[in-house]
Order: sequence, then structure tokens, then C-alpha cells
Amino acid sequence: MKIDNAIKNAINWFLSMQVRSGNFKGGFLSGINFGWLSHVPPFIYSEISGYGLKMLLNLSRDGEHHLMERVMAAAGFLLKVQCNEGAFAHGVLHPQNSLVDTYYTFDTAICTSALLDLYKVYPNEEFLDSSKKAGYWLVKMAQNDDGSFKSKYDGHGNFVKESKWYGDRCCLHGKNVISLLKVWENTGESLFKSSAERAADWIRSLQLPDGAFKVNDEENYIFTHAHCYATEGLLYAYYMIGESDYLSAAIRAGDWLMNVQEDDGGLLNLYGNISLISRARNNIFPVRMKPVDAVAQAIRIWMALYSLSGDMDLLESAHKAVNFLLRAQYSKGKPDLQGGFYQQLKGLFKLPVMRTWSCIFSIEALRLLMDSNQEFDEIMQQIM
Repeated sequence: MKIDNAIKNAINWFLSMQVRSGNFKGGFLSGINFGWLSHVPPFIYSEISGYGLKMLLNLSRDGEHHLMERVMAAAGFLLKVQCNEGAFAHGVLHPQNSLVDTYYTFDTAICTSALLDLYKVYPNEEFLDSSKKAGYWLVKMAQNDDGSFKSKYDGHGNFVKESKWYGDRCCLHGKNVISLLKVWENTGESLFKSSAERAADWIRSLQLPDGAFKVNDEENYIFTHAHCYATEGLLYAYYMIGESDYLSAAIRAGDWLMNVQEDDGGLLNLYGNISLISRARNNIFPVRMKPVDAVAQAIRIWMALYSLSGDMDLLESAHKAVNFLLRAQYSKGKPDLQGGFYQQLKGLFKLPVMRTWSCIFSIEALRLLMDSNQEFDEIMQQIM
């Protein structure tokens, strides 16, 4: 019952993050800043709108048919912020309704993946055409020959150097594999499969002996959120292609997450040595925090691996992590915060920030724990 209520409250908060009017209705806000961070303005985030579209689709399949208007509004937002070359704009300043003329490879991959999930349910050619255009941009413009990706595009023909944890040649781009394989699945064009395989093989080259994915090929620290993205990409590559090397790498990555899990079920935001300069460049909080997004991602990874192996250690780690999520969920008196999750915790300190993607990942994680007998294929279709 406790998890049931947590899911219900989280879904209500998630729905409150969708913009319901204006020129960019349908998109999702990145979240809420409150308390001493309440001065930070809201932002309609394209990547998170892709996750939001996927979550709305999952909920509508579960009988919440009244959400289909929201589904189509989210898709309409994504189509509206796609540039002619195929990339999706980073987002929109809200409430100014001002498009941010910056385009990230990762955002584009997430938006593409969501539109293709919608295309499976509603085979509107507009969704497929948009995804193909984005797929060509990812392969022909954003991907390097070795399978890695450039990160940031200025919308005017140039990629801009980006050196943060989500920058050029960083491991989070392992998740781009998912969208590339979905484009291949829906078009039959082999260049997308080849691109996904190059990306997956490159990501494996970033895996350290202990199973962790270092943030990029120049720095050895591990950003846990990005490590999870890389692992998700390899799990999906195994699901679609069946290459055992991808599964082996994902198993090692899942084991690493179990090995570093804290007693309270949480995970630190980063591991290894990171210079003060790199910390400042990445806007990383001065102390090592425990982020909700990475913990929820870890649960999803452990449950996917558990569905394949039946390893009870994976299930035990997932249950321990759920207790951390439940402690991170807001359950006090302010209606606009009710059901959301504090983004980062450290002991009794909770950063006054809630992020929509963390809520989405947490809903998915909690739902998986409610039905721990799901097949691997079902889990891949539900969360990827």
C-alpha cells in the first residue's frame, strides 16, 4: 500500500509538470526549485518532454485513456522544437515562450525514441518522418567515426565544444543506442543498426575493470547518472541484437552499482577523483550527494537483470533502494510539491529541488518492484 500511494502521488506531481497552454503547450517543465533556490526560473525541457511522452503512453496503456490528449500535446511540442536539420532544441524558457537555440545530441536521441514509441501505437507518418530526420542527423552529423558522439550543436551548422559530464565523447551517449535501434526497427535501414553497434562498442571501451563506466575517454571519474545511461543503452542493444558482449558489460555495470550502494539504499552522485576545476565546470555540488535519478535508474537496471538471471542479490538491492526513494518523496503540506522527489540528499539535508525526470524514473522503478515477475522484453519496452 505504501508503494501504491507513492506511485499515485508521484503520477499526480508528474502530470502537474506538463505545460497545458501557450505556444509550447504539451512540453514538460524540468521541475521545481523552491526554498532558497526559488529564484531559479522554470524551463520547458525537450529531453524530459520525451520521457514524459513515454510515461504518458505507458499510463494510457494501463487504462488511463483520458491521457491521450496529453500524449498528443507532448508529441506536438517535440515536433514544434525540431529544427530543419533534424535535431531537437534543448528547450523553451518559460513563461517567456522563448526557444533556446541550442541542440544536444542526447536530447535528440531521447525525443526520437519517444516519437517512435508513439508511432507504434499511432502510425502517423509525421512521427516516423521526424524520427528518420533526427536519426540521419545523429548518424551523419553528430557521431564520430569511432562510435562516440559530439554533444552540442548551435543550430547553424557548427558543433560547439562541450566538456561537462554530458559533453563530447561522454558515456551517457550510450543511451543514444536505443533511439538508433528503434529507427532501424521502423525503417529497416542498416546504417542505423551499424551506428548503434559502433556506439555500443565504443561505450564498452570506457568500462573500467570494476564494471564502472568512466565519464569519458580522458577523465576517469564516474558520474553515476551517466553510468546508468550507458548501461541502459547496452541492455537495449542486447535486447534488440542479442550480442552477449553487451549483456556481459551490463551485468558488470549492474554489479558495480550493487557494490557501491550505501547502507541507506542510496548511491553517491560520483566516484573517483575529480578536480576542483572539473567540479566547478560541471556545476557539481561541493559535497558528494545522493541523487534520486541515479538510484531510480539503478533499480530499473537491477530489475531488468533480475528478470534474466533471477539473482536475488539484485532484487535485494532494488528493495533497499526503494526505501531510499520513499524517504526522498515529499509528503508534507505544500500541494505543488506533494508527490515529487527531492533531487539530491545528504543525510538529513535535502536540496530544495525536484526534477521531473527523477520523478519519471522513480515511478518506473516503483512499478517494477510492484510486479517483479515481468519478463525482460516487457521491461525493455516499458522503460527504454
